[in-house]
Amino acid sequence: MKTPSGRLRRAAGLAVLAGLAALSRGTVRADVAPAPAWRLGDGIAATAIQGERIYVGGPFSQLYTPSETEEQFYDLVTAQVRADCARSTNTSRTLNGVPDGRGGLLVPVAEDDTFADAAGPFAPPDGTTLVRIAETCLWDRAFAAGVVDQGAPDNLTIGRPARVGDTVVLTNTVYVPDRLQLRAQAASFNAATGAQLSYRYYDGITGIDVLGATETRVVVSIQSGFGGLRLLGTLHPVTLELTSSATVLADENLGVRSWVRGDTLYRIRPAPSNALEAYDLTTLAPRSGWTPPVVPALLDLEVVGSRVFLTARTVNGQTVPPPAALLASSGALDAAWVPPALTRRDPEPGGVTYVPTLTALATDGQRLFMSGDFQRVGGADREGVAALSAAGGGLDLWDPAPAVVSPLEATTTALLMTRPSGTNRTTRRYLAAVDRADGALLAWNHNDSARVLQHTPTPVAALAADAAFVYFASATSGEILRASADTAEVDQTWRLVVRRADGSAGVVTTMVLANGQLYLGGTFDRISGITFAEATRRSLAAVSPAGVLSEWAPEVDGPAGATLIRALLPVGSTVYLGGEFAVVNDQFRLGFAAVDAVTGALVMAETYVLGETRIHGLATDGVRVLVGGVSFGAPIVGSVTPPDSTLTQFGPTSGVVPASLAFTGGRLYAGLEYDADAGTPTARATRWGKVTADDRALVHLDADGTLEYYPALPGNPPGPPVLSASAAGNTVTVTWTPDAGGGVPSSYTLYAGTAPGTYNLAAIPLRATSLTATVPTGLYYLTVVARNGYGASSFSNEVAVQAGCVAAPPAPAVPTYTRAGGALVIHWPASATATSYVLEAGQASGVMNLGAIPLGNVTRFAATAPLGTYYVRVRAVNACGSSAPSAELALNLDGATPLPATPTGFAASVAGRAVGFAWTAPVTGGTPSGYQIEAGLTPGGVIAVLPTAATSFVVPAAPPGTFYVRVRAVNAAGASAPTADVTVVVP
Repeated sequence: MKTPSGRLRRAAGLAVLAGLAALSRGTVRADVAPAPAWRLGDGIAATAIQGERIYVGGPFSQLYTPSETEEQFYDLVTAQVRADCARSTNTSRTLNGVPDGRGGLLVPVAEDDTFADAAGPFAPPDGTTLVRIAETCLWDRAFAAGVVDQGAPDNLTIGRPARVGDTVVLTNTVYVPDRLQLRAQAASFNAATGAQLSYRYYDGITGIDVLGATETRVVVSIQSGFGGLRLLGTLHPVTLELTSSATVLADENLGVRSWVRGDTLYRIRPAPSNALEAYDLTTLAPRSGWTPPVVPALLDLEVVGSRVFLTARTVNGQTVPPPAALLASSGALDAAWVPPALTRRDPEPGGVTYVPTLTALATDGQRLFMSGDFQRVGGADREGVAALSAAGGGLDLWDPAPAVVSPLEATTTALLMTRPSGTNRTTRRYLAAVDRADGALLAWNHNDSARVLQHTPTPVAALAADAAFVYFASATSGEILRASADTAEVDQTWRLVVRRADGSAGVVTTMVLANGQLYLGGTFDRISGITFAEATRRSLAAVSPAGVLSEWAPEVDGPAGATLIRALLPVGSTVYLGGEFAVVNDQFRLGFAAVDAVTGALVMAETYVLGETRIHGLATDGVRVLVGGVSFGAPIVGSVTPPDSTLTQFGPTSGVVPASLAFTGGRLYAGLEYDADAGTPTARATRWGKVTADDRALVHLDADGTLEYYPALPGNPPGPPVLSASAAGNTVTVTWTPDAGGGVPSSYTLYAGTAPGTYNLAAIPLRATSLTATVPTGLYYLTVVARNGYGASSFSNEVAVQAGCVAAPPAPAVPTYTRAGGALVIHWPASATATSYVLEAGQASGVMNLGAIPLGNVTRFAATAPLGTYYVRVRAVNACGSSAPSAELALNLDGATPLPATPTGFAASVAGRAVGFAWTAPVTGGTPSGYQIEAGLTPGGVIAVLPTAATSFVVPAAPPGTFYVRVRAVNAAGASAPTADVTVVVP
């Protein structure tokens, strides 16, 4: 095992340094709200951390390099920033407003949200779930909606809000323990005050999700029973009466986007369908005359008059200039709509033709606002946002030039947009490398416009990286390629392609490098490569870095259209699978399974979970497998401790299904931040979406494609424990005491090695503060690290313990002594593997005529001795025998030499890790022959003593901590009284 970093070596003879290092304390840090070190946006869909780099991939063609993002309202007339408008004052949260149909925005509230506008701070009452931005773009201070169920005041989770007339409606789903089922419920609130008007729950209904609202009804999808189909329905805003139809909403659980516009519901189904459906909300049936067009990658939709506008650039297989327009009557392309060309000023990488990407649309009823990666509209400069006439398509003079990120939502008077605080945009298409220290884009660029490209650049869906290559999977072509980590050149000898059964492009949604393999998970049925012919692999495959297809091929099956594999987690010789599968290798496994990393065989019993469970993310804390996903529409977060297959659920959740999981710094990130030991959320209520982590940092992807980088989140880690160990034959007992000055530990790791400072034998995770084990005969070096949710301590003192009989211990080093009055104290350094000591004393050198005194496992002996000359030696003892004697110490106790007086002027100085001490020799009492420095962790305490003949001393590399140090003068009569303690703080 690699020697852990941060290890402070113990140097023989430097007793003060040894003592200080053994008992130094970790830095105590206060718990604070997390804030990203830097942000990068937008359009990022996948990340991979490798060393000092973070690789990012997605549909982007430009990246906004590190900057703070800010939400601002822009005036719909002047296009100028409205500084008076509503804003969030929590930098880790954005305003995700939902239009309320009355010119305002409804904004769901999280516990840590803080707000302000021109009128000052706005603090909603405790228990608020929903607030409102008024038509004026200011906070509607009169409105604050509470919880759905007043009988459960702590349940602040809500779904999408909707407003109908003077009523706002909210829904959520709760678990009913005595019935072992989920139950949907709804509440209505006064749109002026937020006062609750009515509440209702629905037996037999497991989920009601708001899709939008018409002038008279709230439009919902309804799920009845476990695993039931989603049906289209409505809620009456006053009575909350639920009306269900026979219209099935296919794929509703697979990330469908929906828009209610007037009396029509538009839904875009996921790939491979990509069908844009329309439903008549007066009949709750598919709209007559509408032929669903195929619109891949549709992000947003708006309806103005007789046109349905889309962000899409492909409709029914035909490339169209965005924004596209359909006839609202039929779904056919509107041939009369010819928008101005969207272009860029900079050339595209590799000479590729620029294809505009739009991200969001909004309208004031006359104009169509759009955001994207364009820089010009019809030849006129526009920095990523523009307004077109919805009637004729002409470019409007409105020009805020904000370099918009996302989204676009409008009040009656202003348009809400999120943008970076600078104009620091850098051209990168689909894949880039970032310096993890500051977020700066590196020169690494596989699609460099100066490079002769031998591949077709496409948006990136998944990433993996090692020191040699960056592996990236296309979101559109089914290709998996790799680029050199040094030169960014795409390897022309390595290429994979995944396809569906119908021959269309498959997609890899997750991939990870482990065990000499690149494991792939996604939606595909076949795979081929440069070095192998097409082979059958459904949703799972593994390929070596040499491009050789592995025999590893677990067989998964599940509902048609489901994403069978969402997460892969290799841990040693096991690969854990998470997804929407129901069967693995012909055995029932619902959303979670463990297979052998080489053979693909199942290696763990079925984990008991409720039906309708899907696992979206996996992580590990080194002992357990942590899982997150959805069960019966409700979020599920928990852990499994292999080989035990029992799922232990954490709670409560945020009410939002976690998209992924990450574990770093002792904390689990799965929608909320969890203390994995307690199985409960921490006090930090920040909500997390898609997360990636290593042992140094957390990367968070917002839903809008903005990346946030968080170094290890601050808190109160534990200090190093104090370790002791003993052996009885081959049975070793190890115990340790937690450091009282640090955070409370929740677990420990005991390390064992064959040499000092090298722990190549074991790293044992433990919850207790002791361990007894029978081990082979040998000499072992032990140390322990304490851990809690905020990190790990430094290493404890190292203890050598000998199991069985190998050899007698080495002789102790030279003893020293102090004398105060008639009291004599003899000290000696500990001897490795010693279990006890023998003190030998005589009246002549080498003679033991005064006896051999057996002692325990101690390093000091105190006695009162008559005047005379004595010769003392110490031997170390263990089960194998005793050591040679230490060097002999001559004690001349003649009573003639007076004790020296206490030194004066004792002072210390600290310069970095160097600590210097100085003092003045006493002028009364006996003449000192030397001095001894004593250091402790408490006033008057002693952990180390170091003699010196000078009146100054320097410790060149002291460990961090707070220490109490004093000095005594010594001569043949003994030691003086100590000086007062000087407190030394080493940073």
